[in-house]
Amino acid sequence: MFTVDSFQKINDKLGSRMADAVLYEIGKILKDSVRATDIPCRSGSSEFAVILAHTNSEQALIFAERLRERIAAFKVIRGKDETNMTVSMGICQYSTPTDTQDGMVRQAEMAVNTSLEQGGNLTTTVPAGNGEKRS
Repeated sequence: MFTVDSFQKINDKLGSRMADAVLYEIGKILKDSVRATDIPCRSGSSEFAVILAHTNSEQALIFAERLRERIAAFKVIRGKDETNMTVSMGICQYSTPTDTQDGMVRQAEMAVNTSLEQGGNLTTTVPAGNGEKRS
């Protein structure tokens, strides 16, 4: 999962059209970065999620870092306005059939929050097996 860093500031400073353009461009970059077997989606106002099929946490980290760097290198230009954007990412690996979907989402969100707390524009990985278990 990942969120756009300082998204509200972009919206407040440059307006909703630029904020929409940022989301659109990130969506394009994401779509161009995934494989046919992966499932990318927008999961909140400025949040995105990707299910990386047949991918372990080390491979997911490589994907996430490449995506994060591609997004950071891109400049959104609309009329006279321009902005760079960065994202904070969190990775959680499905490890056992007893992991719950909600638990995995919470773990990934906690990893995103850790990235944000450390200043943003980075990726945090939750160690495998730390997801919530079904009883």
